[in-house]
Amino acid sequence: KGRFLQTYDTYMLFVIAYSCFSSAYYVAFDFPTEPGLLILEHFVFASFTFEIIFKCMRLPHNADIAERSHLQIIKRYIKSGWFFLDFLATFPFYLIQNSDSGDNDNPFGVLFKLLRMVRIPKILNLLDLTRFNKFVEAMVSGQTRGKRVIYHLVMKNIFKVIRLIMLTIIITYFTGCSFYFVSSLQP
Repeated sequence: KGRFLQTYDTYMLFVIAYSCFSSAYYVAFDFPTEPGLLILEHFVFASFTFEIIFKCMRLPHNADIAERSHLQIIKRYIKSGWFFLDFLATFPFYLIQNSDSGDNDNPFGVLFKLLRMVRIPKILNLLDLTRFNKFVEAMVSGQTRGKRVIYHLVMKNIFKVIRLIMLTIIITYFTGCSFYFVSSLQP
């Protein structure tokens, strides 16, 4: 991959992480009305819109020679069903106002933001052990074999503990937001 694509993928991982956490929070509690958070939400909307456009232009990793045209890439993206899911998750339903209340409190629009949660596996890829192993290999490349093995084992164990803590926090967070959302539906 080129350096731009690696930077773009890393940037989108952070946007996806923010979007998943904020979507769960907004569904469970309330959509923000502060101007700074609304600007951030517009920024996330623009990022997801550009991602849809880039998916229509980028050649998939497992594409063959016959699928080199952009029209074929777009057809394949639309046929896969991910286009419609991405479109519904990206569409700014939060801008649609209720006609009877006149404010931006649109609970169904915020529920569509939960479709962004299908991207959680991309966040969990950040916690992948094989990526971390490559990082450790590059970090200890100048050491002797004995020190490399010891550093590798120590770093691997530290990473597993940090990964366990982060996964526990993520699961607790989403479970808490889901519980609060379900409890708010009760009279």
